[in-house]
Amino acid sequence: MGNKNVTVEYDGDRIDALDVFLKLKDSYLEVEITRQLDTLYTKNVPASVRDFIKRKTDMQNPNKEE
Repeated sequence: MGNKNVTVEYDGDRIDALDVFLKLKDSYLEVEITRQLDTLYTKNVPASVRDFIKRKTDMQNPNKEE
């Protein structure tokens, strides 16, 4: 299906501070949010559904390496 964008409103000062401190740890807000989404996905989507989606994706992209 491809990627989708998620838009969330959050306090600008907090985002700026978070951005600064993540960069001190050699990370980025987008990376950390993606990790959190992956955690939510794993926690809430049943394993059988995750397996189906992975197989479907693998079939659509046979030459893509993980």
